Amino acid sequence: HLRTLSEGLFSVSDATNTALASLTDAEYQALSSGVAVNQATGYMAISAKAAKAGFTDLTVAVDGSTSVLNAWKLDASAATEVYNRMIVAQNFGKTTLGEIAGNIGQVAATAAGLKVSYTEILAATAAMTKGGIQTGQAMTMLNQVLTNVLKPSAEAQKQAKALGLEFGAAAIKSKGLAGFLADIEQKAGGNEEALAKLFGSVEAYKAVASLAGAQSADFAQALRDRRFDPARRREPGDGE
Repeated sequence: HLRTLSEGLFSVSDATNTALASLTDAEYQALSSGVAVNQATGYMAISAKAAKAGFTDLTVAVDGSTSVLNAWKLDASAATEVYNRMIVAQNFGKTTLGEIAGNIGQVAATAAGLKVSYTEILAATAAMTKGGIQTGQAMTMLNQVLTNVLKPSAEAQKQAKALGLEFGAAAIKSKGLAGFLADIEQKAGGNEEALAKLFGSVEAYKAVASLAGAQSADFAQALRDRRFDPARRREPGDGE
């Protein structure tokens, strides 16, 4: 196995013009994160291309993609799609692959547990950064939204009932993040007091106010972006 891995890294280094030392460190990280030995060379080739395309450090790219693969229980072969969608988010918003990969771990487990797709998380983050919110802050805010939905306060439950709003894990699992926020936008409108009662924390309130308000059109546009289509498989950095 060690000889195979070593030979594979030399090949990836030549093909992607990536330093062997960087590949070695990143591959160890990937294997430690659950990438299978027999998929390591292919995964590293994809990751090296993505890091180049996104102008970011290889270990940061690997950290972000393995966070997604593990949280959403995806095989390493899905890495191409994961990186492509991260780069779409980079190009749509005011963010970078490095910032996305370095922060998505904050929200990945919570989102996956609520059946919210990583595409929605990336689209939401891109929209929020387009509105001036920093990437790391956007991911923190999204995690707060999902946490508050997962464990709604008594005040939130009372407010949701008053609005005739289905609020909780079951609602977001069945509707997805976009559908859930659209329902809130319809029922609560721009009622800031109602939103504050529903989401409690300042971070969660700001995220919902952004995605169901000022940046709702950007969020919807990001989700409609054809480059998020999983059927359009390309190597990261191959362009359109």
